[in-house]
Amino acid sequence: MRICFFDPIEWDYTVETPHQRALGGSQSALCYLAEALAKAGHGVALANKTRDPGVKRGVNCVGPDPGQTVDFLTSFDAIVVLNAALGANLRRVLGPKARLVLWTQHAFDQKPMSYLKEEAERNAWDRFVLISDWQAKTYVETFGIPEEKIVIRRNAVAPVFETLSPGKAWFQHKGAEPVLAYTSTPFRGLDVLLTAFPAIRAARPGARLRIYSSMQVYNEGEGPYPVLYELAKALTGVEYIGSRPQPELAKAMAATGLLAYPNTFAETSCIAVMEAMIAGALVITTDLGALPETTGGFGFLIPPISDRVVHAAVFAQRCVQLIQQAEADPQAFADHRARQMAHARANLVWSRRAREWSETLAALVAERP
Repeated sequence: MRICFFDPIEWDYTVETPHQRALGGSQSALCYLAEALAKAGHGVALANKTRDPGVKRGVNCVGPDPGQTVDFLTSFDAIVVLNAALGANLRRVLGPKARLVLWTQHAFDQKPMSYLKEEAERNAWDRFVLISDWQAKTYVETFGIPEEKIVIRRNAVAPVFETLSPGKAWFQHKGAEPVLAYTSTPFRGLDVLLTAFPAIRAARPGARLRIYSSMQVYNEGEGPYPVLYELAKALTGVEYIGSRPQPELAKAMAATGLLAYPNTFAETSCIAVMEAMIAGALVITTDLGALPETTGGFGFLIPPISDRVVHAAVFAQRCVQLIQQAEADPQAFADHRARQMAHARANLVWSRRAREWSETLAALVAERP
C-alpha cells in the first residue's frame, strides 16, 4: 500500500528527528510507525513542514510543496492525518474517493478536536484511529462518533528501548540505593513529585531522583516551569537533567529503579510509562485516564487526588511502601519485573503496531476500492 502521514503542525521534523533529539510523543510515534511500515514493504510518505526533505529511513519526507498538493495526496491509498480535525476541508479539496483517517492522540477536550462536534467534520472521516479504550469511550460520549468507525491502535516504545538489556534491579543488590525518575513533561505532575520527594528521601535515606523533563519536546518556550527546575536543583538528592535524546534516555532508564509519576493530566496513552516498563523500572503512578490500560496490570496505582498537597503526601507514602516491599522481598519483585519486561517486549513495539495498522488500512482500501 501507499500510505501518507500528514501532520499540519508548524514543526520542522523528519522520521530521523526522534532518533537524534527529543520530540513530542505524537510526532515520535508517527515517525516510528512510518519507519516500521516502510520496513514492512509499504510505500510511506510524511508530509509536514520539514525544511529537510528526502528519503529518511525508508520514508519519503516532504514539505508543503508537494506535500499539501491535491495531486500528491490523492496518489496514496490512504491519508492518515495526525491530531487535526481537518476532515471537512480535506474532503472538499480531495474529493469523495480519498480515504481519510484521523489518528489522534489528543484527549477529547483539546482544542484541535473541537471541530468533531460538527456532523460534517465527523462524516468526512473514513476511520478514527485512537490509542486507548479510555480515549475511545470519551470520543463516543462527547462527539457521538459511531463505534464501528473507531479502531484502537496503541502506542509503543522508541525502538532503541527494544534492545535494552537491563541488569538486576537495585533491590537485588544489598545496600544499593533506589533511583527514581520522572520522564514526562513538567505540567503532568512534576510539582507534586517535587513536593513528595523530601518525605521519600527522609524515609529512605540515599534515594535519588533524576528528572528528564522540559517543554523542549514541543518546540516552544518553557513558560512557568523553570521555577520547578530551580526547585529540583535545590532539593537534596534530586538531579535535574532535562529532555534528552532517546538513546541517552533509554540508557538512563535501564539504570532506574522506579518511574515516579504522580500524574495530574489525564493521559490517552503514555509512552513514558511504556518505556519505563520495558526498561525494567517499577511504575508508580495515578489511576487516571488511560494509565490503568497502559500499565497492563504491572503498575502500582494511587487514586487521583485534586488537592496537590494531599496528592503529594499519598504519593510519597506509596513510594516509600513500594521501596520497602521490594527490598523486603526481592525475589517476588524480581519476578514481577521480569514479567513486566516480557509483556512490554511482546506487546509494546512498533513492528507489532505496523502489522496492526497494515490490517486496518488494508480493510479500508478493500472497503472503498
